[in-house]
Amino acid sequence: MKTVEQLGISQTPWHAIVKPIAKKDIGWVYDKNDRAIFGVLIHSHARLIAAAPDLYEALAALLNCAEKEAPFTTESGMSIAMDMARKAIEKAGGAE
Repeated sequence: MKTVEQLGISQTPWHAIVKPIAKKDIGWVYDKNDRAIFGVLIHSHARLIAAAPDLYEALAALLNCAEKEAPFTTESGMSIAMDMARKAIEKAGGAE
């Protein structure tokens, strides 16, 4: 599994700040050096995007721990959750 840095994502922590612009709330996402990465129209999305690198790393760590506890039956909740985690990591480009 790739690290956040291997994915080419700027270092965490990211944070979101909501600023009203032209009668709309813009959620700006900043990196740890307070450089604006991008803005989105819905501020709740900015918070989710700001948390994305940390969520990715947490999911990868949980999946790694769960794989050490395997095997699980294919119908078990843990097996289904692990498949979901793998797909999410793959979607983010982190599968090796």
